Amino acid sequence: MSLAILVTLAASSAAAVADLRSRRIPNAIPIALGACGTLLTAFADPIGIFAFLGIALGVLVLGSALHARGFLGGGDVKLFAAVAATLGLHDLPLLAAATLIAGGVLGVAFAVARGRLRATALNLHALALPMLAGVRPLPPRDGTPMPYALAIFSGVLAVATTHVR
Repeated sequence: MSLAILVTLAASSAAAVADLRSRRIPNAIPIALGACGTLLTAFADPIGIFAFLGIALGVLVLGSALHARGFLGGGDVKLFAAVAATLGLHDLPLLAAATLIAGGVLGVAFAVARGRLRATALNLHALALPMLAGVRPLPPRDGTPMPYALAIFSGVLAVATTHVR
């Protein structure tokens, strides 16, 4: 397993614990991971730093749009950008898919635990139908907040399992 994956596992697990405890991800975690990822990438492949920066910027732009609409927290966006850039383009599809699936499962679990499954289902319905029709959906109303860093950590775990030899 590469050093990049080990560092990403450590940072994302620390973020998940912090998010579970306080519903906040300290800025120091994605900043430190981004710095480590930059150094690891620069030493491994100096040209790869352009891919690193492109991934980070792309995720930040997309994530900021989701944050502005109320779908993700700012800490989640910064953490996912640092994680995605550090793991690299090769692991990005699995990371994104595993994180989305884990987020859905955790979202249902948190909604059930808080007795908000019906409200969550109505919000999902209100989001999905306009998107399927090609119309911009309204931001979610009265959603069920959850520590999404836990889903990101799950995505990192999925990627890490593909690198075990």
